[in-house]
Amino acid sequence: MAHFFFLAAFFWLNTMCFNIWWTFRDLRPVSLEKGQETLRLRVYACYAWGGPFLVAGLAALLDHLPAQPEYTFLRPRFGEKQCWFYGDMEILAYFFGPIGVLLAINLMFFAVTARELTCGLWKGEFVKSTTERATLGRICMKLVIVMGITWVADVVSWAVGGPQYIWYFTDLINAFQGVLIFAAVGCQPQVRAALKRFFSRNPQTNAGRQGNGHSTTSHGMPSMGDSVTQNPSTKTAPLETIC
Repeated sequence: MAHFFFLAAFFWLNTMCFNIWWTFRDLRPVSLEKGQETLRLRVYACYAWGGPFLVAGLAALLDHLPAQPEYTFLRPRFGEKQCWFYGDMEILAYFFGPIGVLLAINLMFFAVTARELTCGLWKGEFVKSTTERATLGRICMKLVIVMGITWVADVVSWAVGGPQYIWYFTDLINAFQGVLIFAAVGCQPQVRAALKRFFSRNPQTNAGRQGNGHSTTSHGMPSMGDSVTQNPSTKTAPLETIC
């Protein structure tokens, strides 16, 4: 079970990286209808749960086969030497190998997305100022955190070996990745304002606004699709409202 859920975490991370790249790959409208969003989420779920199920299921199946000298495949041999895989080859085949492939794909998504933000379609004239360069730098740092680029160091530390203290910094970042993602995404001014409106809203006030022809949802935080479809000059929009 631990093997399955560890893999699922990285498959979901890969799914999130793909979704970020898909959002920023061009300036086309990305807002989808509710049915399309549901379908896309189901496809993501099938991939993110199905991939780990296949890898972990294959490992469990091979591990429960009776040991035979003529077998040429690599069995994981859970629990024979430790409460994990038997040795490095088994860990590479069933754990760090798949994770390494996923992280390599994540790096590719990050590189392409960062390029689009810095010198691609999303780059506008506003990036010339020092303030906007700093904003762009913060966005790239957020991408590093959200896309889990620091997890590459975990695979490298296993492959290279050496003193453990060398990797304490990256291990600490990975351990607090959830907190960092919340700080990068949940602490945005737009998010705080939306949460403040959500928790302090008055049903009677909302009803009065709707009666006067004002929709309460019009005051919500604009989504990525809204910023693209409603503003034809998206390239000149502040980057902090995009990411």
